Formats: sequence, C-alpha cells, structure tokens
Amino acid sequence: MLCICARQADYLLGSFFAVILSKAPGTRNCGGWIWNGLLTFRAIKTILYRIPIKIILRCESLIKCALRRRKFEPIVQYCRAFCHRGGSKNMSFAVFADGSANLPGKMMEGISLLPCEYTIDGNPYTYLGDVDHFDGHAYYDELRRGRRVSTSLLNAQVFISAFTPVLESGQDILYVSMSSGISGTYNAAVSAAAELMEQFPERFVHIVDSHGCGFGNGLLAVLAAELSRKGLGAREAAKIVDEEVPHTCQYFTVDDLGFLKRTGRVSGATAMIGTVLNIKPILYGDSTGHIVACSKVRGRRKSIEALAEKYREKKLDSPQQKICISHGDCLEDANTLASLVRQITPDVPITICQHEPFSGSHVGPGMLGLFFRGVER
Repeated sequence: MLCICARQADYLLGSFFAVILSKAPGTRNCGGWIWNGLLTFRAIKTILYRIPIKIILRCESLIKCALRRRKFEPIVQYCRAFCHRGGSKNMSFAVFADGSANLPGKMMEGISLLPCEYTIDGNPYTYLGDVDHFDGHAYYDELRRGRRVSTSLLNAQVFISAFTPVLESGQDILYVSMSSGISGTYNAAVSAAAELMEQFPERFVHIVDSHGCGFGNGLLAVLAAELSRKGLGAREAAKIVDEEVPHTCQYFTVDDLGFLKRTGRVSGATAMIGTVLNIKPILYGDSTGHIVACSKVRGRRKSIEALAEKYREKKLDSPQQKICISHGDCLEDANTLASLVRQITPDVPITICQHEPFSGSHVGPGMLGLFFRGVER
C-alpha cells in the first residue's frame, strides 16, 4: 500500500505543478506540455489498472483542503477519470468509450471512459461519464435559464495518451465513438489509431462509428465489453459490434425546439411555428449517423406515445434485448414512456437515467430518448 500511495503522490504532485504552471503568466503552454507528458508517463499504467478509487478520492480531498483557493478542479477530474477504470483482468481486449455514452455505473463494467469537456457561459467543466453522479436537474436548470453551453471534441492527443499505456501492456483496443455525423471525435480517434498502429504494429486498435449518441453508443460499448469478457479477440469482436450498429435504434423527442434551432437542426421559422402549434418532432439517428425527423405530432403526450409505437414497430424479439430511456430532467415523462413500453414487452428490463450533458446541450431540457435493439434503421 505504501508503494501504491507513493506512486499516487508522484502523479498527483506532478498534476499540481502542471496546474500551477498553467496558471502562471506566460507558461500556459508549458503547463499543457507537462500535463500531456504526465499522461504518457510509463508509470501511468500502474495507476490506470491497480489503484483503488477510494485512495484517489482521499488524495483529492487532501489536495482540495490544501489548495482550496486555487482553481485546479479540472486536473483533479482528470485524475479521477484516468484512475476510474472499468477494465477487468478477465478482459481479452480493452474497451473504451467516452462521457457521451451515458452509462450508469451498473453498465460500466469492463469499459474505460474518457472525459468530455464543455463550457457554460465560458466556464469550463469536465464530465467523467458516470451518469449516476451527474446532477441533471442542476444542469438542465442552467439551460432553462438561458445559459449558453458549448462542447468540444476529443482530439487525437487525448486518445494517444489514453491508449498508449494499454498497448504497451500488450492489449488490443476497441473504442466506441459518438456518431461521426454529429461530432468530429470519431475522425480524431481514427487518426490517433492509425498513428498508434504504426508505433505498435503487433497490436490492433479499432474505432467503431456508433452512428449514435448517448445510449446509442453506450449500448455498443456494453456489447464490446461482454464480448471481451467471453474471451473473443478484438478483431472478431470489432466485426460483431460493427454489424450491430444498424440494429441499435434510437428515437427521441424534444420539448423546446429552440435548442434544435441553435444547432441548425430546424430553421428559426420552423421552431417558431412549431412552438406556437405545440408540435413535437420524433427524431432518430439514421444509417449515416445524422439526426433527422421521422414524424411530427401535437402535444407532449402524443410524442411519448409515438416513441413507444416506434419500439413496437422496430423492436427485435431477442434475448439480448436491452431497453434504455434517457431524459433531460423529465423523470415523470420517462416513467410514462417506460410504462407504455412494458405493455409491449413486460419481461424486458428498462434502464432509466438522466441524459448526459455533452449531447444534452443540443436537445435541451425535456428531451426524452428511447434506445433498443431493433431492425435496421
């Protein structure tokens, strides 16, 4: 334990100096270089795989007490993100996703999550991906008050820093990305994978374009982790997961068309008319990964019923069926949708949780999404 704590101390101390340098005048870039160096430091492998999260949290609390007047929260969040590993010793290959996967803790086994960054009125935040600890009510209240949220993609260096220690340890990697149709993260991951496979020619790195977001890529990451635990090789698993992409259905509706207008999904005139007439679009992720409308209804209740009807129409009767519902701080509506879905398939368990903040900023409070295994999109 003393040895482990010493390694942690080295890492957290280095992180502290990176923060100090990043805040000092004229040394912002220097701090960034040091931080990137820390992520690729060989000892990080031990931190990633062996250090109990309880010790990390204890180290955080001690540092917070000592430096409570400094704005170093992002660096602490990164420490937590890279130490909170879903990986297991029984995994035949490593599975990665990011915070957009919207996974609650019970579904994260065997999956390593990379943090996502966003800003609210220019103030930076880091979302680690564990939706169980995401305060959706507070977040969506910020959106209701008109706060402006912007998101940033994960760049290639993030993937290189996270993947390199895993490849050095002798494991292949499968990363499930948010749709290339709505984010540049997929292309950044592909670029990083190409570079890493040149550096590690004996290893295999595969990037899955989920053509989805939220549970749309989270369910594929869960499948990949299940295949890894069964002992399948990364190449065989990659083929299975890629083939499952068109069967991962995702339908959702929104309560406020203004958020779709801000992201260019609907025109200003359409948003205004739709709001006046109480029109609610039913949207889905198509076969190219773009968000498109498949129908429109009037009123919230009818939009919830329309989602349930899409499940009835598209579902596959399969023992591997998983049903997930995510919501933008509208739990009552989510429970109503779950009740309607249970009338169709009473024995299939349903997971309900808040919709993550990364893509949630584009659909707003009142978003209600239904994710399941179905016929091809």
